[in-house]
Amino acid sequence: IGQPKGPLSEKLAMLVRKIWNNRNFKGVVSPHEFVQTISEVSQKKFRIGKEDDPLTFLLWLINNLDVELKKNHVKNVHLLGLFRGKLKTSFFKPLEKSAGYEELSSKIE
Repeated sequence: IGQPKGPLSEKLAMLVRKIWNNRNFKGVVSPHEFVQTISEVSQKKFRIGKEDDPLTFLLWLINNLDVELKKNHVKNVHLLGLFRGKLKTSFFKPLEKSAGYEELSSKIE
């Protein structure tokens, strides 16, 4: 994907590198810089000490990361596509009562 260029993607990448760095493992990693960046980018909609709906936050984060990466011309980013679901529905036409319906139901009982 390349190096992130926006503040949100840059701080998220830095946090993930700190968490998953096998050469420099730390028992505790502070997300303070990432949380501070979220507060700035969201214009204080999401900030420390304010409760909000987690789904709203996750949708906001995914959308803003996608917009930021596309704005900075990062190629082959399909972030929103990864989180979209598909719904398959099907229905069946109910059986119509026919002359043999009573006959069939009596055999089942």
